Amino acid sequence: MIAVYYIGLIGMFLIITGWIVSFKETPPFSLSVLYCLGSSLLAYYAHTLGDPIFLFLNSLAAIVSLLNAIRCLVKSRKKGSS
Repeated sequence: MIAVYYIGLIGMFLIITGWIVSFKETPPFSLSVLYCLGSSLLAYYAHTLGDPIFLFLNSLAAIVSLLNAIRCLVKSRKKGSS
């Protein structure tokens, strides 16, 4: 069972690394909002299951997608004021 836990940790690390690498580009606003809502619900679900890996991963996904939504809004305001 411990080996499966480490496989989960490695998977989580790889996903987070992928997010970091792709953070340069801002995804569309609607995608970011949907992803944030979905990840938040999945984080709650992981919490009810008592799964710390998926709780952390989905919480982080919700935070990253919320930041991306904010980045979209800031970008659109800068374009509008230029």
